[in-house]
This record gives sequence, structure tokens and C-alpha cells, in this order.
Amino acid sequence: MSRLKLKWLLSKLKAGKKEYFEEFYTLTKGAVWYVVRKYVRERFFAEDIVQDSYISFLNNLSSVKGDPLPYLCSIAKNKALDSIKKESGIDKSVTPEDLEFAVSDNYATEAPLLETCRKNFSEEEFFILENTVIYGYTRVEVAAMLKKPVSTVNRQYNALLKKAKEMAKEAYR
Repeated sequence: MSRLKLKWLLSKLKAGKKEYFEEFYTLTKGAVWYVVRKYVRERFFAEDIVQDSYISFLNNLSSVKGDPLPYLCSIAKNKALDSIKKESGIDKSVTPEDLEFAVSDNYATEAPLLETCRKNFSEEEFFILENTVIYGYTRVEVAAMLKKPVSTVNRQYNALLKKAKEMAKEAYR
């Protein structure tokens, strides 16, 4: 996804040209979906949170400065965390009649490569990968978050991409 394209689409949306929203949504929905599903496992609730995130984003377009993806992902994360807090008192237990029986021990994941990376990378390595690739932060911003030199984060990032490329073979078998 091109950061320049997102910034251009944001400028069009700020100018009131709603016809550009579909393209903006198409470019960002994967990252937003990933962020929400990280916190909310029920697909039904996650879909609602994703839509609420876009509504909040559109309602606050004037507040968005620079790259819109980190801003949008932050909204999605906050909405997901808010939903967890609101629903903490709700009984989500199911009766045996509602349960589906597993036919195999293999559970499909929506992001097999990310799950493989999460298992095989250290916490810091996955933080770098997740924040640069999914959340859309620059490596300079990630370096500031980690309080490390940019050159160190750049080196780690490039090494992570090589590792992830090798892991892709395993993840998509």
C-alpha cells in the first residue's frame, strides 16, 4: 500500500469527495481488520467494530494529520478495547446445543504468516514487524517507541523481512 496514495485519498476525503472512500477502504481494511481481530475473537463483533472505526475516522477527518493509517488503526484498537470493557459483565457462555463439533484439529487462521511470525519472532521483533507493516508507522517512529537508534531498527526490519519470506513457505503449505 502506498503511503502517498493514502495521503492523497485523505486529502480528497477532507475536501468532501466521498467517492474516494471506497478506494481508501480497500487499501486500509486489511490492517484495520487485523488490529480489531487481535483483540476481539468473535467475527460478528469484530465486523461491527471495524465499521464503527471507519465511521469515527470519517467524523474526525479534520483531526487527521499526515499518514492516516496509524490514526485509523489507533481508532480501531481503542474501539476494540472499549468493546471488551463494555462486555466484561456479559455472560458469553454457550449451551451445549449451540456448540459445533470440530471435525479436525486444524484451525484455519486468517493471517497464517503473521501467526507464524508471532510464534517465531521475539516480542521486540514482532513489535517492529507489526507496527511497520500493519499499523503503518515509519521505522523512525518505531525506533522512537523502542528508544533505539533508527539504524538498529532498519537492520532488524530488513532481517525480519528475510525471515518472514522464509516462514511464508511454512505458513502457506
